[in-house]
Amino acid sequence: MKIDLVELKQTCPMPELMDRIGLGEYAKPICKSPFREDANPSFGIYQASSGDWLFKDHATGESGDELHLLAHHLGRNVDNEFSYLLEYYARYASAPATRESVSKTVQAPKSKGIELNNYHVGNAREIRELSMARPYYREGLNWASQRGVLKFGSVHGNPVYVVTDQSKKLAEARRIDGQAFKSGNKSHCLKGSSKSWPVGILEAQQYPDIALVEGVPDFLHAHYGILYEQAPHHSSTDVHCAPVAMLGASCTIACDALEYFKDKNVTLFPHVDPAGKEATQRWGDQIHHAGAKEINVFDLDGAINEQGEDVNDLYDTYCLSRESIKINPSLERMFHA
Repeated sequence: MKIDLVELKQTCPMPELMDRIGLGEYAKPICKSPFREDANPSFGIYQASSGDWLFKDHATGESGDELHLLAHHLGRNVDNEFSYLLEYYARYASAPATRESVSKTVQAPKSKGIELNNYHVGNAREIRELSMARPYYREGLNWASQRGVLKFGSVHGNPVYVVTDQSKKLAEARRIDGQAFKSGNKSHCLKGSSKSWPVGILEAQQYPDIALVEGVPDFLHAHYGILYEQAPHHSSTDVHCAPVAMLGASCTIACDALEYFKDKNVTLFPHVDPAGKEATQRWGDQIHHAGAKEINVFDLDGAINEQGEDVNDLYDTYCLSRESIKINPSLERMFHA
């Protein structure tokens, strides 16, 4: 019988799960960690605006949902033992609830998602300005805009472009002029965002192939790259591959997004750094367990652009010399899974 993770989270949310596995005293907004020696309270659980329960260890930076918490408790690895942990979660969820756990369980509200009413589809002027400022190819920006994953607006009075999708689970803004916000950060996640959500995965369901990239620049550049290789005159969007992005190498793909990778041909485009390679292994394992049809990794390590500079990510292929690419022999082109 197929186990539905979303249903498990509704039946046995984190406060109740913690009570059933003997960690009920730690189901608090702030307390000492149950998984390590913790001199000062740095662990806690909270309910995101999406309604999902999450834990966070502010000392180590570790966080996750019920499945990740269960993995910590059992000394397991979510990426490598997803099915095993899912079965254990189901066992705990089906066990009789204690009177104490029932009283502590909070019903998760239905999420309305991130508020995006102040952001709009870009007009020709805004797309032109963005294409010149970064730079990005205009054809790719037009397609991203048509797909609904690129919007425009302002944050703190600064004109911005925003990468998001129909799930309304993640929206990341960047200034069009490329400058940092007052916080010193070049990116700004809108309130309620979950960095574990793969942007564009719902919009990719009609395509057999997925290009899974890291970060906003790679995501927008992938739109042009796919059109360049697969669409006549770069203006048609009759292609068989769609870009999807994780907006941070340290993130793990949200469990409720994994089902959308099933039966897809997925090519991962890691950044050429240790974090990128670790992310590729982590995401690849998750997608494999989710039932992806085929998984490939496009290796840019050792590639240089036409100016003789090292290529560190997909966006750097803006002026890439194709002859320098190290490519998996099974890949005929960059965006062919």
